[in-house]
Amino acid sequence: MFINTLGDNNGNTTTDDLGHGIIHDAGNRVSETIGGVTTLYLTDTQNPTGYDQPLEAKNSATGKLVMTYLLGDRVFGQADATGAVTYLLAKRHGSTRVTRHD
Repeated sequence: MFINTLGDNNGNTTTDDLGHGIIHDAGNRVSETIGGVTTLYLTDTQNPTGYDQPLEAKNSATGKLVMTYLLGDRVFGQADATGAVTYLLAKRHGSTRVTRHD
């Protein structure tokens, strides 16, 4: 595992102010800490997209669900802790073009 330090748009990096993430040997994000709040990620390595994708994110202190990711042949949405769903509408080449909130 290694720690990935996050930086701002000006090229400044610090784990104190902006945060850091931990990536395991296969290259998947395990956790990230921003502003003293740590989020843990559960990753699905065998899904229809053909790529490792996060399934959910949880707050490490409370264990409460922060975000659930909706997978098909791509990541097509995410639901937050309140149940609000955001759909990611893709362009022809697969990048997200529009988000739609339900």
